[in-house]
Order: sequence, then structure tokens, then C-alpha cells
Amino acid sequence: MPQLSTDQLEIARKSHSQILSGLASVGQVNVARALELSESAVSKLKSEGDLERLSQLLSFLGLKVVPTKYRCEDPEYLAAMEMLAHRYMESRQHKARPTLDFGDLE
Repeated sequence: MPQLSTDQLEIARKSHSQILSGLASVGQVNVARALELSESAVSKLKSEGDLERLSQLLSFLGLKVVPTKYRCEDPEYLAAMEMLAHRYMESRQHKARPTLDFGDLE
């Protein structure tokens, strides 16, 4: 049976932390109401390790929990954008350099 890699376990740990943080900020009562569960059912999810196992499942599937305000971009896209920005900045530096004209000194 395959086990989670060290990287997957780290992602699962961070996802679990995000879930617990979200629960703390919203409150178990509000989560229970939103999901139409009892507060004790939400508490059981935490205490019996179900949220931790869910985090591990997500990590094994190549998924992770992040705040909704975060954006996710493809690393290849970001690398291309970085290269284009670098080229643009280089071209701006070359244009901004003053040229010296020593023609009047002869």
C-alpha cells in the first residue's frame, strides 16, 4: 500500500492547519449551521481525526487547502512572465543610458 511522501505529508499538515484555522475564525456553531449538522458532529470531525485524514486524502490527490483570496498560477506561466519582465527591464536600461558625444573636443 503506497504511503504519503514527506512532501505530501507536509502539504497535508498545512492543509489541516488551514482547515482548523478556518474553523476557529468562523466558529464551529456557524459551520454546523451552514452544513446542517449538530455542533457535536463538527466537533467529532476535529477530534476523531477525520479532518486530518481528509487533508491527507487531498494531498495524495495532488490538492491542497488555501484561502480563497489566493491565486494559483502554473509555474511555467510564471516563469514565462518573469522572463518577459526581465527582458523588458533590460531593454529599458539600455535605452535609458545616456550616450556621450565627444565630437566638439577635437
